Amino acid sequence: MIEKLKHKYALSSKGAKDMVRAFIAVTLSNLVLMLPVGLLYLLASYLLDNQLPQEKFVFFLIAIVVILICIALTNVFQYRATFFFNIC
Repeated sequence: MIEKLKHKYALSSKGAKDMVRAFIAVTLSNLVLMLPVGLLYLLASYLLDNQLPQEKFVFFLIAIVVILICIALTNVFQYRATFFFNIC
């Protein structure tokens, strides 16, 4: 795959590897951005049944904080991989 990228876009070996790293970072960032939707779906299913147990409320609060941290970390990783090319 790196050889195809090198040939198609006239990249060096390092440039092709950096491009693959940026692809991975963007994909990971987009996958993490799907987590709040899944959490909202789960919360909505409890709310539509008119029952939200106390232990689930704590779970949702912790999940929201964890997801926000994951979003921040993956966005920083994606930004650095896309624009700086030397994140190692």
